[in-house]
Amino acid sequence: MATVAHKSKSLPLALRGIQIFFGIAGRLLPDLAARIAFRLFMTPKRSASARFDKYTLPPSQIVDVPFQEGFIRTYSWGEGPTVFCIHGWEGSSRQFYKFVQPLLDAGCRVTLMDSHAHGDSSGTQSNFIQTSDALYEVIRQLGVPYAVIAHSFGTGVITLMLERYPTIIGIEKFVLIAPVNHLQDMIDTFSQAINLPARARAAFERLLVNLVDRSIESFDVENTARSRTEPVLLIHDRDDPAVPYTNAQTIASVWQGAEVMLTTGLGHNRILMSEQIITRVCEFLQDA
Repeated sequence: MATVAHKSKSLPLALRGIQIFFGIAGRLLPDLAARIAFRLFMTPKRSASARFDKYTLPPSQIVDVPFQEGFIRTYSWGEGPTVFCIHGWEGSSRQFYKFVQPLLDAGCRVTLMDSHAHGDSSGTQSNFIQTSDALYEVIRQLGVPYAVIAHSFGTGVITLMLERYPTIIGIEKFVLIAPVNHLQDMIDTFSQAINLPARARAAFERLLVNLVDRSIESFDVENTARSRTEPVLLIHDRDDPAVPYTNAQTIASVWQGAEVMLTTGLGHNRILMSEQIITRVCEFLQDA
């Protein structure tokens, strides 16, 4: 699920080289090109380590939850009803640092996690199945949270975890920010960005399906949303360059009682830094 910059008039040299390679290899050796693309897709770029001390936050409680052959790193602050924050693909826990103090002030315990192969957690490659398994292990060890705040790819992680582990019950509220809905959209964006020809792309998608042993469409967030009745706040920016804001509207249309907040000018990642957004999220979590 690696992200690659969109085509533009002045492409970085490395990306242009990738496009030339896949354009040629994808036609001459489609299966080989598919395997290389598959590995690239599954290898997230690491964000910087979560140095929360530089954000003038109180010291966190760090717990490394065992997962597969490694661990998932978590950071927690405070006491009270727990709010889990789940970042997106190639993100990390530090993206939520501005949420920590306001949530503490609202009387919540805050837990952030670096997903599998992200941040300070172990692993080099990951996928939807592994990240949902990792979240399950974190919840199993730390306890079911009162609420979940998820960003981008993280929205698919939490909904897939709920589908695959129906014994996890008791989460009372959800906040989904810039939600990904269709895994196919991520695949399309990636394939176009690296200039993957049709035959290689078909082979690439077969590798994905074989890995997860289910259809790509089965990962759509709206599938799980249809059966949810918990209060949910969906937040999306109209100017999001990575994920269309209509995703939030589509998910809301099938999630009973969903509330949608649309913004302008906050983009895909800056939206997590907005005081307006953080204030609204805290209000939503405090509402009876």
